[in-house]
Amino acid sequence: MSVRALLNSKILTDAGFIEGHAVILDRGRIVAVTPESDPRCSAAVREDLGGSLLLPGFIDAQVNGGGGVLFNDEPTIDAIDAIGRSPPLWHDGVSSHSHQR
Repeated sequence: MSVRALLNSKILTDAGFIEGHAVILDRGRIVAVTPESDPRCSAAVREDLGGSLLLPGFIDAQVNGGGGVLFNDEPTIDAIDAIGRSPPLWHDGVSSHSHQR
C-alpha cells in the first residue's frame, strides 16, 4: 500500500502547531493534512509518531560545498557537479538543496 498516515504528532502549519491531525502521504508526497478521524487515515498504513514534532524539510538555497568538495577552494564545473551529486544534509533537516554556478 502506498498511502501512509502520520498520526499523533504536533504538526507545524502556517498558523502554528496543530494536534489531532494527520499527514496523509501517497507515494511519498503529502496529499492532505486532515483530522485523524478522516476515513483516509483508517484505510492507510498508520504510523504513530508518539507526540513528536512534525516539521517541513528545509531547502538549502545556497550550498557552497558537499561530497568532500568546497566550491570556494575549487571553483570549477567539476566541483559544482560533485556538490550537486552529494546527498542533502538530512541530519540537519535539509530535505533538498541547490547549488549556484
